[in-house]
Amino acid sequence: MSSAARDGGRHDDAYSFFAPKPKSSPTAPTSILMKKNTSFLGRALAVIGCLVVLSGCASMSTTKSEPIANGSKILIMPSRDVVQGGKAHAQGAGSGKNLQVAVLRELSTLSTFKATPFDANAKLNHSASIVKSDALEAGKSAAADYVLILDLGEFRNAAPMTFRSDFVTLQNGSLLRVSDGKETWVLNSPVVLEKSNLGNHLVLIDNLAKLVAESILR
Repeated sequence: MSSAARDGGRHDDAYSFFAPKPKSSPTAPTSILMKKNTSFLGRALAVIGCLVVLSGCASMSTTKSEPIANGSKILIMPSRDVVQGGKAHAQGAGSGKNLQVAVLRELSTLSTFKATPFDANAKLNHSASIVKSDALEAGKSAAADYVLILDLGEFRNAAPMTFRSDFVTLQNGSLLRVSDGKETWVLNSPVVLEKSNLGNHLVLIDNLAKLVAESILR
């Protein structure tokens, strides 16, 4: 079939023989196919992006014994970094700080609480769980109404194309009233958030922070 016929024109054989041939260009079907492929790729990437963000959504089992008054000052203690096999891991460095900052942001955005972070020091930091008595002492010094203790647990930041997922665990959580040490909110069991191995595990820490803040506000 001649180029003219492919382009939709009609010519007799003699004219086709002497007529100059048109310059080659992508045919209409090829152009349409390229557009369809580009559109499909865009939609696929959008879906993957949503899965990365949304697959970390989950619920958590908590107990809240009493409402927390508006304007209460909550001191957010340094959260323990994620671990592997119960031990610190290089990829986990800074994860506890990320959780502390993210919870501060969520509580400040969603509530009228006066949330404030405790600055880590040599004794109370992100390398280990914080004892309740130490947290209450820090709360009294800061004139806080409550102290919030959160511990991250096991995690995995899987390499791409390994078909393994990323996950992060919130191991423990409790909100203590400074005046008497009463536990007014507590995480009943560890929460594990999981996603595909695209990106890294830090988005899961943000999702955990949102879950914590929303649970405290219920």
